[in-house]
Amino acid sequence: LVEDDLKFTHKAAECWNQLVTRDLLNEHSGVPCVLRCGWQLGVEYCDDDPPELLPDVVRMSNHCSLMNRLMAQELLLGSEEHISATSDVFTHEIVAPNFCHFTMFPPISYDLSFALKVPSLIRPKGTMDDDLQHAVAVDRARRVEPQKIRVWLQSLVWLREVNCTLPCIHGWEQLQDGQEEFPVRVVCDLREPPAWIY
Repeated sequence: LVEDDLKFTHKAAECWNQLVTRDLLNEHSGVPCVLRCGWQLGVEYCDDDPPELLPDVVRMSNHCSLMNRLMAQELLLGSEEHISATSDVFTHEIVAPNFCHFTMFPPISYDLSFALKVPSLIRPKGTMDDDLQHAVAVDRARRVEPQKIRVWLQSLVWLREVNCTLPCIHGWEQLQDGQEEFPVRVVCDLREPPAWIY
């Protein structure tokens, strides 16, 4: 899995060829397995030690990782349930530690937008080339104004359907805070969630 704003390091080919062997792939083909290849640019990128795969070392490697079909199935298993984490945390901290997982040292790639080498189209990082209007819109969308929030939820599942047969709330107007603190709700509505829900 490789994102589009990734840069491979000068040691990438050497590390990959030495560590990602047919023997390694065959040995772990029968169990869910993920291999983390890079993460946010940092001091570990100056590593001159010989390449190695460390088991049970967790890094947020969503921009460059390798997984087999069984790990992909584990990530999808239960995905119709509530996922209350970002994709990197869900993959690398919650699911992968239950199975076979390795982290490559030294890392062989890094994310250019996080390293401020290119502007991010998802979440502007403050580079000179950022789209100012987009940055303002993202900042506005991320801001939480408690006085405007009427319903606080732990988890929300939004079904963009008209005639839902599942047990759910039909329409955002029907959504109310119950007695429980930070409840889980399933809402069926064609319209996008209103700003008064958090």
